[in-house]
Amino acid sequence: MTMYTFVPSKLAPPMLPRDLVSRPTLRAALDAGGRRALTVVCAPPGFGKTLLLADWVKRSPDVPTAWVSLDEEDVDPRRLWGSVLTALRACPSVPPSSRLHRLLVSRTTVELDFLDDLREAVAELPQPVRLVLDDVHHLRHGPVVDHLRVLVRDHGPRLRLVLASRMDPLLPVARMRLDNALTELRMDRMRFSLAESLTLLGRSGLRLERRQCVHLHERTGGWVAGLRLAIRSLSRSADADRFLAAFSGDERSVADYLAGEVLAEIPDNQREVLRRTSIADPIPPGLAVELCEREDAADVLDALVHDLGLVTVSEVAGADWLTPDRFRFGASTLLNDLLMQRKKLSSGHYTGSDYVTLD
Repeated sequence: MTMYTFVPSKLAPPMLPRDLVSRPTLRAALDAGGRRALTVVCAPPGFGKTLLLADWVKRSPDVPTAWVSLDEEDVDPRRLWGSVLTALRACPSVPPSSRLHRLLVSRTTVELDFLDDLREAVAELPQPVRLVLDDVHHLRHGPVVDHLRVLVRDHGPRLRLVLASRMDPLLPVARMRLDNALTELRMDRMRFSLAESLTLLGRSGLRLERRQCVHLHERTGGWVAGLRLAIRSLSRSADADRFLAAFSGDERSVADYLAGEVLAEIPDNQREVLRRTSIADPIPPGLAVELCEREDAADVLDALVHDLGLVTVSEVAGADWLTPDRFRFGASTLLNDLLMQRKKLSSGHYTGSDYVTLD
């Protein structure tokens, strides 16, 4: 038994929308990941991580799956492992005689002995079980971080572990990548292709011309949430061309999403670096240092490449390793729009002519 009662939605994949765009290539990549110790789906908010995994689970009903949607309260080890244990017990392939039904989560603290017992109980199951932990970015401190590392290291062949997160989980990802023990789907693969964007827009009920759809795809960079927010606003617009010409990161619905789901996730000092560097796209590290008046500006941007995802790094064509600004950083188009607008509002004199594009 556990000391918590969990709402059903926490322990089950979400319902799929009627206009869901099927992504067979990504599902095939997830299937192939079964040969490795860990699968990580890592991308910023709104790239369709949860829906991709939910669709994958729904299309493979023959594979027993335990699903847990994490939140801020799951930094409590009792709540985390109580929900994992409840989800595993609910799998039809777990027999009534399984030791999982006899395991108890302590009312005071969860020791590593519990994880050993959990692993041994899973190892005795008649067939492998897939455990999907969604929103792992909530596990950023406390004992649960060490617990997760132990689970990844020692879970054994009867448990397939799949993690979805807005940022890199606090795991030895680099080492696992070198050991070929990791399957990864990141932002570059989670972006919608033009064909997928056309499919979603075609199912929206909007009568858009192909050129308008292509413009919207390019403007959002294949960011699924951006496309859906644009669809919602377009449905209320009488002039599609006028809306598309003005569509940017400071459009109300997009700005609210970026501010609430993206910028709110990062510390003030990182947010200030983003705001100051929004004047150039992309931006060389040396210029970032000058604009931010801090020597570690490039390091902050590099951290945001991994933690935020909407910041990317690109290599300058033809540069050699001795070139100081071999790499350049850049935020997404819509994020840059919002940052520039905030910079203008805060300074009172920032204008669009101040924006610089570096070839």
